[in-house]
Amino acid sequence: QKNMAKNLKMIPAQQSNPKIEAMVKKQYEQSFKGFTVTKVNITYAAWIVDKNELDIPICRKLSVCVAVKNAKGECGIGSSNVKEDYMGSGSYGEAYSYLPSDPIIVPCENIK
Repeated sequence: QKNMAKNLKMIPAQQSNPKIEAMVKKQYEQSFKGFTVTKVNITYAAWIVDKNELDIPICRKLSVCVAVKNAKGECGIGSSNVKEDYMGSGSYGEAYSYLPSDPIIVPCENIK
């Protein structure tokens, strides 16, 4: 596993959304208390819309890659997902983060 972690790198950002990046940072740090988020990359170029059998949207989703640092100065990479529930009339609710992964410690040069 250490060999795999040695080669693990951040997934490049496909878009920027400061509001979503700030929300992910806050929620990820609440989930993993010993880590500070240093970077959030949104890894989807566009939202993925989930629809029901009547072709009505249920929600839309994004995936994110997260760079972190712990108190020892070690760097890590984690991930999470972002979802906005469909509210009707073409609008979506507030974005929230779900299914965050544990950070994997990697060499700091792997976080760019």
